[in-house]
Amino acid sequence: MTEPVKITLNGSGWKYKCDPEQQGEEENWHDPMIIEKKWDDFSACRLPQCWNTISEEGTLPYDRYEGVFWFFKHFALSKKIDSNRDCLVRFNGVNYYCKAWINGRYLGDHEGGFLPFQLKIPNEVLKQKNYLVIEVENFRRHERIPSLSYDWHNWSGIYRDIDLLVVPKKRILRIHIVTEHIDSDSAELTVTYSSNERKLIRWQVLQATRVILEGKTASRDKLGMFTIKIPNPRLWSPATPDLYVFQAQIVGREELARVRFGIRKIEVRSSGIYLNNERIQIRGVSLHEELIPYGRTIDEKDRLNDLEAMKRLGFNTLRTAHYSHDEKLIELADEIGIMILEEIPVYWQCDFANPSVLKLASKMIRDLIYRDFNHPSVILWSVGNEVPIENRVCCRFMNHLVQLAKKIDSSRIVTYVSSRMFCDPLRNKLDLPCLNEYFGWYYLSERNLNLFLDLIHQTDPLRPLLITEFGADAKYGFHSRKLQKNSEEKQASILSHSIETFNSKDYIAGWIVWLYRDFRSPLRTNKYQQGYNRKGILSEKNEPKLITRMIRNPSSKTPKKRQFHILPKFSFISRLIELFVVGILFSLGQKLGTRRKFEKYYSRTPLYSEERKKRR
Repeated sequence: MTEPVKITLNGSGWKYKCDPEQQGEEENWHDPMIIEKKWDDFSACRLPQCWNTISEEGTLPYDRYEGVFWFFKHFALSKKIDSNRDCLVRFNGVNYYCKAWINGRYLGDHEGGFLPFQLKIPNEVLKQKNYLVIEVENFRRHERIPSLSYDWHNWSGIYRDIDLLVVPKKRILRIHIVTEHIDSDSAELTVTYSSNERKLIRWQVLQATRVILEGKTASRDKLGMFTIKIPNPRLWSPATPDLYVFQAQIVGREELARVRFGIRKIEVRSSGIYLNNERIQIRGVSLHEELIPYGRTIDEKDRLNDLEAMKRLGFNTLRTAHYSHDEKLIELADEIGIMILEEIPVYWQCDFANPSVLKLASKMIRDLIYRDFNHPSVILWSVGNEVPIENRVCCRFMNHLVQLAKKIDSSRIVTYVSSRMFCDPLRNKLDLPCLNEYFGWYYLSERNLNLFLDLIHQTDPLRPLLITEFGADAKYGFHSRKLQKNSEEKQASILSHSIETFNSKDYIAGWIVWLYRDFRSPLRTNKYQQGYNRKGILSEKNEPKLITRMIRNPSSKTPKKRQFHILPKFSFISRLIELFVVGILFSLGQKLGTRRKFEKYYSRTPLYSEERKKRR
């Protein structure tokens, strides 16, 4: 039995050329003859890498560049691809839109900066020496996801692994495994598969390297489903992250399809979130896929260090805001036991009335679910964050995504993350209401949180509530005994009081701190932020702030839970106030203020030094 051949294209040997005038396609930069002629004129680089981090003469000319970039690679094949096999080029992450050619033949394009995709290479095009060319652009546009304005840096380029895959034409395309039922001595699993050949499939389940179960499908269908029972299962959880392997092959074929999975069941009940029939409390933190000075191209060792540090701080959950991170992170979370909340970048103001945007968002949630379906660490799909849900067009857009996600995967929690406390018309259609709140930072005081949580709970009193964001900025090293804003003491005060309050509420299913590490943002420009969102409990250099010393064990004060029997009769007043203040004034500020900041921050031309400009 053999597995598909994977040839990495990572590393040196790549060339690049910036194309601010967008003349590359017109001048046929993808033509092999032109590439050979200009090869020495192109600049060398290693991939994967964000183009923002490419250094030239000691400067970063493309750090704030929005435009077109070209990448070139020549590679050799030791032998011709067999006619019974397909050759695919797979990109795990390219931001934002790209086109690809090989030996001058156009392969296809892809839109969206955070999910993998693959393009088929016709066998007859491949030679002993081959030229792969990728054109990438990262323009922010209203009809894109995310749209014009978002609270993170526009890291761009080919920033995750690139591989050539040589696979059999007749193969198993997809395997999905769902834990249906768990009891004391067995687990019942449903296996769904798709194949492009109508034959029986032989399968095995392995624990470590030991085969514990095996069999064949009962039919020769290309699409099929069957049930298996695992005796004495070792259940996956943050405390015991046990994993299994399911492998299968088409009878008569050598190639093997393998997926790793865990036996675990996640569900929401009126009293909270249950993992393997036991109630759990989410104690989480969010993370942007960014590590200075590498941008999004993060080494696996650094990702593991982050997850292990989170566990030491007492976290059991990571929210990969506000887009899908590299699958390597999810694999590591499977192994060490961190639950994952995943999201697509439907963020703030999108073109919700545009059918093509809805089609793109639908493809994003579908691709994310397909990529991570078998990862036991992933317990929740979020279809967006802080959108103007009171807008009917937006509400229809989000409801479509919620229903689509539920249809594709009913085994996990499906939701979206709201910033509306009272006027959220979609809340009762979600598996789990999720709320971002910033009491004590953007509005009111953290001392008001106790009262408002009880008020918010009255809008959906029969279900638990998950707090998906709360926090405060703190500049590392800035201290204030008077709890001045942006000090480490003020951040620690807000977070510790909030956690005490959340822990006192039996209807709060858990909380997720915003966030683990400071990250770059063009919207954050005051003297404390200096281009960074400073709500991390670590600085951008991984320096721990004061809150890290106390977040495992906040004090045990228990705020009193209030009863509001009469409030629901007057809740429309709260909705009207929030609709006006947040739904109208804040949304208008987002559209106008943030867009102006972005236009000042980014440039359509590289920011070369004055000396280099003269030479050019």
